[in-house]
Amino acid sequence: MNKIFQFNCCLTNGMNYFIAADPYALLEFKNENHLSDNLLEEFTTNESGDNVILEGAMIALEDCQIVPHTIYINLDEKHRVLLETQNDFQFKVGDYPLKIKNGVFCVFAIDYLENFTDETVERLIAIHRSKSYAIADIKNGWYSVEILAGLTQQKFEKSAYHWGEIMDDMEPTFELCLKNVDEAPELTAALNRNYLIEINKEIYKERRLLED
Repeated sequence: MNKIFQFNCCLTNGMNYFIAADPYALLEFKNENHLSDNLLEEFTTNESGDNVILEGAMIALEDCQIVPHTIYINLDEKHRVLLETQNDFQFKVGDYPLKIKNGVFCVFAIDYLENFTDETVERLIAIHRSKSYAIADIKNGWYSVEILAGLTQQKFEKSAYHWGEIMDDMEPTFELCLKNVDEAPELTAALNRNYLIEINKEIYKERRLLED
């Protein structure tokens, strides 16, 4: 069984956030708390923005780079991709509680929250599956989530990639490491944490793998 899922060129859709959640569990949180369809407004104007994280219905990766990212969903309790020697590990954040209720976990752009309805959830999942964005089928239950951030070495076609002649083999990366636990874990990560990955093109000039 594959325990590490890799997704390249995941997009923030022009906003500096990624959201990680079981979209159905997040929809259930909205309905149970009688929130409007505009969850982006709800989460930024009242206490529901903290409660949704404390209750394990969502994780917000704030202030990240507005560039394509590689996302790893990692269910392996021992191996960490970002700690491999060819990669540039920058920081680790943990732990977040996460509840999976419908067997699916996604990392998606925050603009989906602006009209978060049943139809939006179905569209989100369909797009993620068809475009190979960050989505994985995992068993229901509670998870403790640790997030690693940095840059990983990837091999892209030059014509399809955005770093041009300097960084076409390194991509900003989030690795979400999920550990299945028996009960709701305590949130130990700081709320409103900055997830900005440093992109220093100069240090990669000598590390390119792609041939000219």
